[in-house]
Amino acid sequence: MCCEHGTMAAYHMEMCCEHDTMAAYHMGMCCEHGTMAAHHAGVCCEHGTMAAYRMEMCCEHDTMAAYHMGMCCGARHDGCSSCGSVL
Repeated sequence: MCCEHGTMAAYHMEMCCEHDTMAAYHMGMCCEHGTMAAHHAGVCCEHGTMAAYRMEMCCEHDTMAAYHMGMCCGARHDGCSSCGSVL
């Protein structure tokens, strides 16, 4: 597809995002300026947060996202799956 001037194509989906938005990868949605698209999930994270990959959640600043798991870990954790109760 073709997007109008000043828009950004959302990858792998037939949609266009307005200027100053960020396309969420692999999902049909657009994120507002200053937000971060969580990869592989239909969610936009606020500025200063970290997206947990493959899950629809956002982690606060100074936390570590456990990869491939829907959880956020405290800053001193290494992101392993054993830190589910630590925030």
